[in-house]
Amino acid sequence: MDLQQYQSNDFLTKYIDMITEVKSINKTDGQTLLHAFGSLEKILNSSNEQLSVCPGF
Repeated sequence: MDLQQYQSNDFLTKYIDMITEVKSINKTDGQTLLHAFGSLEKILNSSNEQLSVCPGF
C-alpha cells in the first residue's frame, strides 16, 4: 500500500480507500462499518458478534 496515494484531505475518502485494501471489504461495506462504529479504532476492536449485526457481514 503506497501511503502517498492518501494525500487527500477528505477523511471519508482516505478511510474508504484504506479499508477497501482488505479484498473482502468493498466501499459500501466500508461506509457501513464507519457509520456503525464511528472510527477505525472501534472497528478494529469490535468482536465478530458486533460485526455480524452490520449488513453484509
